[in-house]
Amino acid sequence: MSLIIDYGQLAEDHQSLLVLVNQTGTLLNNKTFNRAWERIHKCNCIGIPGQKRKAWVRYKRFYPKENNEWGDFQAHRKVLGLVSVGECSNIQEFEDLFDCYKKVKEEYSDTLFNSRLIIFGMNRDGSPLSEEDKRNFLKSGKTSPVHSEDSGVTSDLSPTEVCGEVDSTKDNKIQNDPEISGRPHSNSLTKESTGAEVVFFPCIDECPDLEEKLKEFISSIFFVLDGKRLDRSFERADRMQLICAPFEKKDYVGLDTDTKSFRKKCQGRLRKHLADLCLQAGISGEAILHYETAIDILKPVNDWLWIGGKLKPNKTLGSKAFTHFKKNYL
Repeated sequence: MSLIIDYGQLAEDHQSLLVLVNQTGTLLNNKTFNRAWERIHKCNCIGIPGQKRKAWVRYKRFYPKENNEWGDFQAHRKVLGLVSVGECSNIQEFEDLFDCYKKVKEEYSDTLFNSRLIIFGMNRDGSPLSEEDKRNFLKSGKTSPVHSEDSGVTSDLSPTEVCGEVDSTKDNKIQNDPEISGRPHSNSLTKESTGAEVVFFPCIDECPDLEEKLKEFISSIFFVLDGKRLDRSFERADRMQLICAPFEKKDYVGLDTDTKSFRKKCQGRLRKHLADLCLQAGISGEAILHYETAIDILKPVNDWLWIGGKLKPNKTLGSKAFTHFKKNYL
């Protein structure tokens, strides 16, 4: 499987959680998306609640699926989070938007830990904007804030129920329109769109808590990652599976797995992968130990690809150590 080179990647990105940010639907203009992107990608270092660790985040507007498949070889190549940004004003547009979001989500479903759909153009409780708010938007270029005690996330309702809080006049109009009423609603969206997955804002100027929502989102990804790190730490030797780069999988088909060298590869590669997770989880000391142990295990079996794969993260650890020394002692 080919790998598309990312020339913008730095050594420090080995410690980062990769989050894909994409523009979904056809109604959101580029100017609004760029403003949202500017605010989102500034949240690249998040303090984890109840922890002394920090989560470093790398946001990408486009990320090839081919690169995502290399996530087992180097963990920082996995897309762990998805943030889709779109705009809609009624139930039909919302369902179309959610379908687009779901398609992107399915493309990266093998590696995603969590995802968010940020929607502009509707009240914070998910109901359509009033005609007065729309007129104010046309006059001033921004939507008037909607005073609500809602936190800005969806309630435990389906998209149909969330957006169904429209007045009776609009309801009658929808029912009488053959094109609108003739379209079946998808019951499969019910559970996937509840909770905090979908976030509504009237407009880009009326979302003061956008950064807080992102911090909660990144924290949730961090805790899932840390849980996987702990699971890997206690994995039994007799249950270890060989972690492979994409092009290696065909080479191990039919290979004898009951050999000492094969078990060594399983152990060494797992150690290397565990070191990657420790680095992303902000535990540099453990990451160094796991990397060194991985080298000691993999050298006797000449697994040079995976030995080379841990050299670049060492630059990250060296850079972090120098920065800490410079900050505290120079």
